[in-house]
Amino acid sequence: MSAPALPPRLRSAPALGLTARAAEGRFALQHCAECGAVQYPPQEICAACLSGDLRWKDVAPKGHLLAGTRLSHSLEPFFQARAGRPAPWRLGLVRHESGAVLTCFVHAACAGAGPVRLSLTTDRAGMACLLALPEHAEEEDPMLAQISAVTGRGPALVTDATTPVGAAFARALLARGAGPVWLGHAGPLDPALAGAEGARPLDISALADVAEVTGPLALVVSVPGPGTGTLEEEMAATCFAPARLAAALSPVLAGAAWLAVLGIEARVPDPARPAPSAALAAAEAWLIGLRETLSASGGRAIGVYPGPLALPGTEEEAGPRLALPALARAALAALESGVQELFPDPVSRHLLARAATEGKAVGRGA
Repeated sequence: MSAPALPPRLRSAPALGLTARAAEGRFALQHCAECGAVQYPPQEICAACLSGDLRWKDVAPKGHLLAGTRLSHSLEPFFQARAGRPAPWRLGLVRHESGAVLTCFVHAACAGAGPVRLSLTTDRAGMACLLALPEHAEEEDPMLAQISAVTGRGPALVTDATTPVGAAFARALLARGAGPVWLGHAGPLDPALAGAEGARPLDISALADVAEVTGPLALVVSVPGPGTGTLEEEMAATCFAPARLAAALSPVLAGAAWLAVLGIEARVPDPARPAPSAALAAAEAWLIGLRETLSASGGRAIGVYPGPLALPGTEEEAGPRLALPALARAALAALESGVQELFPDPVSRHLLARAATEGKAVGRGA
């Protein structure tokens, strides 16, 4: 079977910076540190003063649609296959409130020139994609849905629904009701969860059993190991097991989303937990390779990096902890918005920011 046509992937090195911000769920544009001019498209030197000191800064996602056009024909295979179905592509120029003029795909509900809400997301090829949307809530635009990253709605599999994290995701997916949810397990499942409408228990202790998943999957949620084992145990549960499972599921993963719940330790190692930190870092490295593999079929991979979680038995421990239902909601919402990397709580975002400026201090537990 030939690979599906994807949106164009070629980007300049500066333009890949826009993709990096889209992957983080940020709306950011280049600013010149010398004269303050905002750059679009992304540049290597300032278009106003020729300075090479250009920095990415978050900006408000607001603008004014100046003009638009409709694309009915293209030399790109992705657009050729979709031109005129169900309607021509709408493209437009939007003046951002900073003064920069952006080229965007335009939502069908944007009637004409006027205020719009902007979105910086990733497309099905994993590249940055600018959308101009109505100021207020809107129904899905069928044309924009074709270019936007897959959202994982449909049949899903949770790699280990016996863990608290896996069970929280299973409940969230069952509540979403977009398709059957396979509940991976190598031990006893919660009877209430296993008996829920749409739930399909799947013994993954023997990889041959995953052949039961015969139809294409829309989403796989991979949950981490116990976090209390030796390095060998953590690597086996957090890195090796998902890699073997992905290989076994490859016939049904085309165009799917793979959501890996890792932990902030994948980016900021915890000196008190060296084995889980090493296993999570290895799992992230593997996830990057999987992202490239899935992108060839229009699929995607998203990494979720929470801080401390409100797991059973942690009620008396000091410090803020992210509730598991909130983690599942945030991760599934990130799928909808095209994010590739999610830091869903204040602790994870704080540690990530500190690591960027005080990496040695954070690495010593400061």
